[in-house]
Amino acid sequence: MTSAPPEFVPFDAGHQQLMDHLDDLVAKVPGWYHVGRVSAYLHLYRYQLAGSERRSVSVEVPAGGTEDFADYRPFCAEAAHRINAVALGIPHETMHEAVHRLVRIAWRCEDDADHADIYAMATGRQAGSPPDRVT
Repeated sequence: MTSAPPEFVPFDAGHQQLMDHLDDLVAKVPGWYHVGRVSAYLHLYRYQLAGSERRSVSVEVPAGGTEDFADYRPFCAEAAHRINAVALGIPHETMHEAVHRLVRIAWRCEDDADHADIYAMATGRQAGSPPDRVT
């Protein structure tokens, strides 16, 4: 997967694509913020859950230059999973396969007027509205 609707990120995204996507979310979507670089190897972003000052979803992105580390791909895959779960309005603990399936449905149906209802169901929203919560 190489392209996605704006709120989703490809599941195979690497460091730079994840950072660019998250920086865009921070600039445009209330609730997202960049905590900062938390170690030599990780950047941390958070999404504040609607209606809860204490609950948030943390997204860790490997720093640039760590592509050869064994845990680089798993960290990137988990970051993409969490970003996409938030975009779907579902818990980030949801099984990876379920998130993959819902994102594929949303990608396929996003610009298809005949399937707008399926897109709305997959993304947990009514046509044209953003997700209102992540639990």
